[in-house]
Amino acid sequence: MNYKKIIKKRGTRFKILKKLTWIPDCLMVRLQYRIKMGFWQNFKKLKRFTEKLQLNKLKYREPVMPHCIDKYDVRDYIEKKGLGELPVECYGVYESADEINWTSLPDKFVAKKTTGGGGLNVDIVRDKASHDLARLKQRMLAWTKPRRHKPSTGREWAYMGIEKNRVIIEELLEDPTSHDSFDFDLGKQFDISSFRK
Repeated sequence: MNYKKIIKKRGTRFKILKKLTWIPDCLMVRLQYRIKMGFWQNFKKLKRFTEKLQLNKLKYREPVMPHCIDKYDVRDYIEKKGLGELPVECYGVYESADEINWTSLPDKFVAKKTTGGGGLNVDIVRDKASHDLARLKQRMLAWTKPRRHKPSTGREWAYMGIEKNRVIIEELLEDPTSHDSFDFDLGKQFDISSFRK
């Protein structure tokens, strides 16, 4: 069943999930899996990777996970593991869009909410001079709204303790040999043919 065709607005789907937070995690994860995949997962005889992911969501409680889900805080963890050269260059992390000195940023960069958001809280700036920075600032203000303690609609425990959201601005990585476009901006189409090779 493609529930996204039935309830087209993502916001509406999240509102429904928020109303169902009283349902125990184990049951809710099984219901969500059934709706998305079309069959019940079997936690006793795991066969599919997706089944393992759902069980992992319920049972895996590594204490470092809440620290690692934040795109800025994870840099400390990576550094402690001796891999500090791996992350792309970070131009800054901000509690509010009002703190950003736009003139100090390079012409190309990626702005993201540090705690994710299903890939929706990302803005790719390929040319700062022509990009709608006022719109980006409004999006960032929404990303950094204070959070109340509330359950994760996806029942991911590591996200439940997040109290603040921030914006991270990082280097934009581009493949100069590729002619395919891949853009996370909601209003644009993208071609993923290169990922199928």
